[in-house]
Amino acid sequence: MVKTAKKSKSKQRTPRRRLIQRSDWYVLGGLLVFIVAALLTRAEEVSAIEEAIFAFFYSVPDPLIPVFFVITQLGSVYMLGVLAVLYLFIKRYVIVIRLLMAGTMAYLLAGVGKDLFGRGRPDELFDNIVFRDVMVRGPGFPSGHTALAVALGVVLLHHTPRSWRWPLIILIFLAAISRMVLGVHTPLDIVGGVAIGYMAAMLFRHVSVTDRR
Repeated sequence: MVKTAKKSKSKQRTPRRRLIQRSDWYVLGGLLVFIVAALLTRAEEVSAIEEAIFAFFYSVPDPLIPVFFVITQLGSVYMLGVLAVLYLFIKRYVIVIRLLMAGTMAYLLAGVGKDLFGRGRPDELFDNIVFRDVMVRGPGFPSGHTALAVALGVVLLHHTPRSWRWPLIILIFLAAISRMVLGVHTPLDIVGGVAIGYMAAMLFRHVSVTDRR
């Protein structure tokens, strides 16, 4: 007589999510930075420090302006589309979803920020400023290009080999300051954009794809 042993099914326990995870603190930190920057834009006059920082980047040599015009495209919606198609082609679906979610969130939050805290562009705040970018519309604070560039960059940082992270960080920094070089955003606009982009990337940091087949 053959006895059949019953297989005991081990119950897989789903780990409980902590009330506040580390990435949540990152989001809250970004939100705090944005609030501080937004409050500072409420001042009637531009601070001397902000004006000095803007003047420093705006006064780059003329031969470098075309270079920064190219770099600033890293924060455009076209770059979001290019990156999404690229990673879709190589079947990195998690990266595609995180890029689309973080990029869309950053774009929308920047638009809401402009409606709520909209501040004048540099040509309204400083003297003798000429726009060096053709795509300029709406209020200045926060910088939408910066928000999108930071969101995309931070997402990619989590999927980039360690040896390539510093070049990527430098590109994100150059994309942010390019908005001042081109004369379309103030330093506080950049700070607000960085905070939004960072928050958007952290919100979707743990999004994953599961194949249930």
